[in-house]
Amino acid sequence: GPLAPRNVSLEQAAQSGNTVAQSELALQRLSAGRSGEGVQLLRRSAERFGQRRAIAWAVGDATDALTYQQTLDAAQHIAFWLLQQAGPGERISVWSRNTVEWALLELGCALAGMVVAAWNPGWRDPECEHACELAGPSVILAGQDTRGEPLLERARQIAGDIPVFALDD
Repeated sequence: GPLAPRNVSLEQAAQSGNTVAQSELALQRLSAGRSGEGVQLLRRSAERFGQRRAIAWAVGDATDALTYQQTLDAAQHIAFWLLQQAGPGERISVWSRNTVEWALLELGCALAGMVVAAWNPGWRDPECEHACELAGPSVILAGQDTRGEPLLERARQIAGDIPVFALDD
């Protein structure tokens, strides 16, 4: 649905407490002002090479891919979601093996102005508890370990009151 009625600006909707409008406004402001080289490179690549393959990964015996424009679109979508969960400058912990979702999350964090605090998927629970105490993440995203075992339930046990989400959602 629409973020706000046509006669209400995004700023007015955000000020009235519309959290979707607040997140969208924050994303627009952050994206416009981001000077990070990675963010700028992604934007320029999407403008220049929009339909060329940017990311490719194996799916069984086949390959799947995203174009530069699809990668930017996905990263912006993730940044928008992240800004509904946490604020710019906050830490987002990721506990997963390497996946395309992990790569897109990292780009989304950069767009949202958030810090990635990665956990090694081979770590045992006490190591993750220590990392959680040190990093103080606002959100934890859990995928699978290097053997393909899900980490979501273990992450929830470690997190305490910190929100935990599946990386592939």
